[in-house]
Amino acid sequence: MPVRIDQDSGTFEVLADADALPDEYFDSENIVDVQVVADNADGVLWVDHTSAMAVAVGDDTLWADPLADVPSQRQAARGRVARFDLGGVWVGELDKLGYAPVVSSRRGTNAPVDDPEAKCQTSSSGSNLFNTRLANLWPVGNTKAWARVDGSEGGMYQVADKHPNKDLVKLEYMHTTGGWKASSGKSSDPKQVMGSVEYLTIVNRYTDVQGYCQYYITYEPHTESGKFDDSGPVTPSRPDYGSCQQVSDDSQWVRIDKKGDSAYSVDVGVSAGGVLGVSLGLSRNYKENVYEVHYHIAGTNKFMCGSDADPAIANKVMEKRG
Repeated sequence: MPVRIDQDSGTFEVLADADALPDEYFDSENIVDVQVVADNADGVLWVDHTSAMAVAVGDDTLWADPLADVPSQRQAARGRVARFDLGGVWVGELDKLGYAPVVSSRRGTNAPVDDPEAKCQTSSSGSNLFNTRLANLWPVGNTKAWARVDGSEGGMYQVADKHPNKDLVKLEYMHTTGGWKASSGKSSDPKQVMGSVEYLTIVNRYTDVQGYCQYYITYEPHTESGKFDDSGPVTPSRPDYGSCQQVSDDSQWVRIDKKGDSAYSVDVGVSAGGVLGVSLGLSRNYKENVYEVHYHIAGTNKFMCGSDADPAIANKVMEKRG
C-alpha cells in the first residue's frame, strides 16, 4: 500500500484502497482488521493494530471508525456527510520493538528461516476471557435499579503487545463482534454488572535482516462473550457525583447511550490484570439507544447525579437522597 511520511513530525499515512481489498478481508459489517508493521535497515520493527470500516459514499469508498455514525444512502446522495467522521482511521503511535531471537528446537539457538524447524510463522497460542464492567448501579432506599443491553453489536477493545525483553505496551483499538442482549434483575442494593470479551494470544514471527526468526506477542480482542453477571455487590466505595437534578417521586429515570462525546461510559474497561498485569481500554462499546441504566425512583426528595456533567449527558450516573 502507498505510504505518505511527514518528515518533520514523524507521522505517516497509509493510503489503502478499500475497493482493492478482496471480500474475505471484511466481516459482515464491512470491518477489516489492520496491522501496521514498519522496519528499518537494522531489522528493528515498529507495530500497531486497529480496525477500520469501509463506508460507501456515492461512488467513493471511505474509511471510518467502526463505531462511527454512518450516513444512510439517502443522506449520502444528498451530500449530508460533513458531520460524519469518514476521513480515515487513527492508528496511533507505533510501538518500537527490539530483537527477540526464537529458540530453535534443534540448534538451541536462534535459527535462520531456511531451517524448517524454525517455523517462522505467526500463530495463535491460546485465549483468555477478560472481564469488562458494564455498569455500576447506585440506588438509594427502596429505589430499584437495573441495567439493560438491547443488542450489542460489538465494540473497540484495546490491543497490547509484549516483547520478551521489554514491558507490555498498550496499543490502539481493534473491533470485535457481539450480537447479544440482556437485562439485569431489579435491585435496591448497589450492583456491579459485568461482561467479558475473549482475547487471543498471537505469536507474531518475522525475519530480521540477518535471516533469523524473531517474534513478539500481541493480545488481540476476538469476540464479546455475552456474559452478563449482576449477581454480586459492587466492590468500589460509593462515589459522590456532584452534578445533580431532582426527579419526581415514583418516576422511572433512564439513561441511554447518546451520539457524540457524551456517549455513555462502560467505566473501567477491560480487566486483564490477572494475565497481563494491566487493564485495557474500550471505546463506546454500545451504539445509540442500546445500553440503558434504569432507576425506578421510590421515596421523596431524590436526585440523579452525573459523574462529569448533568445526568442527561454524563458518562456515569447515580441516585442520591436530597
